[in-house]
Amino acid sequence: MKLIEHFVGGKIIPGSSDKKGKVFNPATGEQEKQVRLASSSDLDQAVEIAKKAFETWSLKPSLQRARIMFKFKELIEKNSDELTQLIVSEHGKVYEDAKGSLTRGLEVVEFACGIPHLLKGEFSENVGTDVDSWSMRQPLGVVAGITPFNFPAMVPMWMFPIAIACGNTFILKPSEKDPSCAIRLAELLKEAGLPDGVFNVVNGDKEAVDAILNNKDIKAVSFVGSTPIAKYIYENSAKNEKRVQALGGAKNHLVVMPDCDLDGAVYAFNYLWAPLIDRIQIPYLTKKIGHRRGWIVLMQIIILLSLALWSLLNPSENLALVVSVGLIIAIASSTQDITVDALRIEQIGENEGKSMAAGAAMAVVGWWTGYKLGGVLSLFAADILQNIGFENYWQLTFLILGILVILMNIGLMFIDESGNLERQNQQKENDKLISSQFKKENIFTKLITWVAGTISGPIISFFKKNSFSIALGILGFVFLFKVGEAFLGRMSIIFYKEIGFSKSDIAIYSKTLGWITTVTFTLLGGLFVIRSGVLKAMFFAGVMMASTNLLFSVLAWSDKSEFLFAIAVIFDDIAAAFATVAFVAFISMLVDRAYTATQYALLASIGTAGRTTLASSSGALVDWLNGDWGIFFILTALMVIPSLIILWIMKNKLQLSEK
Repeated sequence: MKLIEHFVGGKIIPGSSDKKGKVFNPATGEQEKQVRLASSSDLDQAVEIAKKAFETWSLKPSLQRARIMFKFKELIEKNSDELTQLIVSEHGKVYEDAKGSLTRGLEVVEFACGIPHLLKGEFSENVGTDVDSWSMRQPLGVVAGITPFNFPAMVPMWMFPIAIACGNTFILKPSEKDPSCAIRLAELLKEAGLPDGVFNVVNGDKEAVDAILNNKDIKAVSFVGSTPIAKYIYENSAKNEKRVQALGGAKNHLVVMPDCDLDGAVYAFNYLWAPLIDRIQIPYLTKKIGHRRGWIVLMQIIILLSLALWSLLNPSENLALVVSVGLIIAIASSTQDITVDALRIEQIGENEGKSMAAGAAMAVVGWWTGYKLGGVLSLFAADILQNIGFENYWQLTFLILGILVILMNIGLMFIDESGNLERQNQQKENDKLISSQFKKENIFTKLITWVAGTISGPIISFFKKNSFSIALGILGFVFLFKVGEAFLGRMSIIFYKEIGFSKSDIAIYSKTLGWITTVTFTLLGGLFVIRSGVLKAMFFAGVMMASTNLLFSVLAWSDKSEFLFAIAVIFDDIAAAFATVAFVAFISMLVDRAYTATQYALLASIGTAGRTTLASSSGALVDWLNGDWGIFFILTALMVIPSLIILWIMKNKLQLSEK
């Protein structure tokens, strides 16, 4: 395993300490390197070398120092990919973010190239009787920088280029978590012509920091990091009569979008294990309460046990375990959603289109209500328990949610389940078609038949039921139908802020009223689907989505109007509610009852994929339009047209019952 040493006196040196730190690759979580941690004597030795180098470096003309900075700038640009990859491999930033931070550091190097002008002094004649005043800028001597892990190139380059260009010699103590970039910068400085000993890198922990603060020959210290450590650095530097700047408390704000959430991502890929839900019988539970209810109860038990485990964990001490349990809950919840949708569809006859629309409306309302009220209940319960005086109020809240899980399972027992035998017989028939391709039957061929039937059975059934061309048309329609809505949704908050609406305005119209209109118009949308039929409802929903997007164009081209804002947001929620209930009813009527869970999960995931993959370029589209929001919303309105054309072409060939 590679061992990262110190860079002192123009070369790599091992140091006297046996202490080593671990350097991980955040992408894999694996340790890939070690770093030697300096002792106090190692730091003092580096200071002596820097002190010696100062004697000659400080006498160099500023123009010569600037020329080295010019050469250093060229070398950074030449080796930017290598430096960026070092940041990526040890810090974990994505490439573009790492490259951007390197560029920000390079800007300071460019500034240091103008040091001859910046070092000019000032002269004032006769500021008093027979008194002239002038100032001279002179280097201090040996100075040091203590830098954090989050910007292994940028923050050090805030410090050493200016310090070195001004004639000081420098000791850098980078973070021991990602030290390689600092070593590589030192090598590039040497290549640029910097004399040995002027720039030194000493890796270490608190012992090295304390040695910097206590060494009398270090004249100034610069620090970036947390507030408590900044206070420690400032106090101890001041005690030892050093100049000090200690920057503490800064934050790197990170916005995690919903579709980047690890738990949320599970729902986008639940179709991968949906075939198992159609095929595998849960021991004991399937026999006692039915196939679908058996799966739901099993998932509820997993969620209940996970909540109980959560109630025993302290996140600050067991963060990895807390996140892992959360992922388990997400997988169980996603699996449960698949099964609930399958149970809902199978409660209704294949030829009962109107009942399917009503079921879709109630499913959407139920999901939204549970999602919203569950969050409200959790927050209220935690707040009440905290005010009462319970320190473990979140843990107790999880137990309260566990009680709700138990009550919901009791309610599940009042739902009848049928169709299990027919589904199993159909799956067996499909398995026979696969097994007939083998000359002999044995354990191996039976296993292949089961796996092939589980994975390919739902796909073969879907194409067989609808014909190949119609099946492709359905997939294309599902993929494209809500893309325009997704483009608008991705950029809506940014748009609201750009045209001058406050967070309170957005909260009132987009969030609070949004939930009320979603529930209300989902029910009305279900009634509309029942009265008009699912195909007409799909066309109507598509036209509504496009029309509401055009309302946003009007809002963009008008002066700030709270009335127009409210109308656009509310109508957008209405259109989304109509579209969602029509879409759920549509794909519910398309599935084969032999593979209900798999086909519904697959169609829903394809719809999600269309929204997330294509709409991810929404910001780039706004930039390409030079921020013309009106044209942007017109384009999003037009995005629904391809899906409606596909639906029109195949409307007479779809096997849907509108009764």
